[in-house]
Amino acid sequence: MGAVIATYPSGLHLLQQQKIFGGGPAYPGGGLKVRTKVRRSKWWALGALALITLCFPVLTQAASTVILPNPGGEPSLATPGGLLDSLYGLGNLTRASDSADQVWQNLGTGTATIKGKYAGYTELFGYISGASGGTFVPLMNVTQNGLISGQTGQFTVGQSGFDFRFAIDPNGSNVNPGIWSSVAAENSDGLDHMVTWLITGNSGHGDNVIGDYVIAFEDLPLGQSDLDYNDLVIQVHGVQDAPVPEPSSLLLLGAGLVALGGLGWRRGLHR
Repeated sequence: MGAVIATYPSGLHLLQQQKIFGGGPAYPGGGLKVRTKVRRSKWWALGALALITLCFPVLTQAASTVILPNPGGEPSLATPGGLLDSLYGLGNLTRASDSADQVWQNLGTGTATIKGKYAGYTELFGYISGASGGTFVPLMNVTQNGLISGQTGQFTVGQSGFDFRFAIDPNGSNVNPGIWSSVAAENSDGLDHMVTWLITGNSGHGDNVIGDYVIAFEDLPLGQSDLDYNDLVIQVHGVQDAPVPEPSSLLLLGAGLVALGGLGWRRGLHR
């Protein structure tokens, strides 16, 4: 018979039709061998794809959102002697993963306390219900610049849902630049507009609430922003950032799927 092109995942290309399907003298049992190669490639490819998919979030966690010192007369956010240092002490804070602080979880009643604002815009702060979709729900309108005390808002899990996102609407609703979500992919410029710290100590700051979070926003779009993230700083209580699986757990699960792929191939040999 004439030659044909075989488009099998195993990479077999130019083969004689008789050798593939006939199992003739030139290739006894050829049909079985080709099917086995295809089956093997399929199982290993599925396992490898699962491993890559599971590990991709871990690989992308390493890159942190860059926070620059303020270029003018405002306090910088995360430098020694800066805003966070004066409020909490930098040694009492642990930077949260920029992939873990995008979707949040309400543990019953979330409380947000404004700590500072250094922005030309009025800042409307609130949340968006759910892990995706939903509409912006404002909690507080922040007009004062500088350190702020006494401005607090609350929202229940019944209002926000268990999963939710933090957000700001600078300059008022339906006015540029628009809403910035804690989920970077939802923002029109793709920028991570919110960074987060966990309060882990109270050395020299006895009023620190260990376990609370401090979130800080940048309110200008990429290309216009100074990336100092001191435009609005809020302490939040009664919430947690959505947990991200440990890298070792993901790698173990991925390796298990690859092993299952190999097991499926071995079983295919005995069919």
